Amino acid sequence: MRRANGHSIKAVSTILFVGTVVALLIIAGVGFGSYYTKSNVPTTSASSSQIVTSLAYSHWTAIGDANLTAALSQYSSAADLWWYVHGSALNTTSGPYTGSNISSTWNKFFSNGPTYWTAYNYSITFPSSTSAKVTADIWYVLGHGNTVNATHTLYLPYELDYNYQNGEWQLSADWWGLPSNPGFVHLRVAAPATSTPGTLSTTTTSTASSSSTIAGGGGY
Repeated sequence: MRRANGHSIKAVSTILFVGTVVALLIIAGVGFGSYYTKSNVPTTSASSSQIVTSLAYSHWTAIGDANLTAALSQYSSAADLWWYVHGSALNTTSGPYTGSNISSTWNKFFSNGPTYWTAYNYSITFPSSTSAKVTADIWYVLGHGNTVNATHTLYLPYELDYNYQNGEWQLSADWWGLPSNPGFVHLRVAAPATSTPGTLSTTTTSTASSSSTIAGGGGY
C-alpha cells in the first residue's frame, strides 16, 4: 500500500508540474502575441493623429531650418519626393525624386539658407489604419535680409503621405506642390490675407504694393 501510495503521490506531483509548465507557456505565448500585435499595429486614431501631426510639423520645421538630417529622418526607404512649383528649377519632370536624389534636391533648396514658414488649413485623414494623409497650405519666406527685392515667398499646397511600417509612422510621399495645384513664388514677403489659398497680402515694408508680383522660381 505504501508503494502504491508513493506512486500515486509521484504521479500527482508529475501531473501538477506538467500542468504548471503548460499554463506558464500559454501565458507567455499570450503575452508575446499581445506584444507582437501591439508593435505592428498603430495605436488609437486619436494617438495616431497626434503622432502624425507632430511628425508633419517637425518635417516642415526641419525644412525651414535647412536641417538636412532632420528633413530626411522621416522618409521610408522607398519614399518619393514630388516637386511642383511654377518656374522652379527643381520641378519633377520624369518621375519623383527617390533615394539619394531626395537628399541632393533638398541640398539645392537649402542653399537659399534657413527660411521663415507658417502653415494654414491643416488637415489629416486616415484612408486606412496604417496610412495617413496630411494636407496644408505652407508659406516659406526665402532670402530674407535688407534687400526687399531679394526676398521671395513660396506658397505651397503641401501633402505628406505616411504609412505605418516597422512599428512607426514613416513618410512615404512628400508633395512640394501638387500636379493640379502647383506652388507659386512671390516677390517680397507675402502672407495669406484670408484662409482662401492664393489670396495674398504683403508684409515687408510700408511701401510694399497691395498685391505681390509672381516671380520666377529660380533655384526654388
